[in-house]
Amino acid sequence: MVMKRPTTVEDYRELIEETLFDVDELRAAADFDEDETGESLGFLDPLEDELRRLLQALTEDSYRFGGQDLAFMPIVNRLGLTALPFKIQLIQINETHVHGLEVD
Repeated sequence: MVMKRPTTVEDYRELIEETLFDVDELRAAADFDEDETGESLGFLDPLEDELRRLLQALTEDSYRFGGQDLAFMPIVNRLGLTALPFKIQLIQINETHVHGLEVD
């Protein structure tokens, strides 16, 4: 899947922040519907941890683009859009991490 990546560090930061918000929203929904809680919380914690690490590295100006897939990609690849409604955003974050910002 070819996906347009953010063109600036600020856009990348905003994408990560929006995705963290989506993680919180999904967690809140799972907490509200107790039948979904166990499955949802099981994969949300590693997603949130990795996103927060990325955001911290961007904030500290220690972030480096390029390299291997992010640690959460096996989770993303395993789950569908029903379980992970912001899957496309996570793929976009990973693509940006691996390939860098989009250059016109």
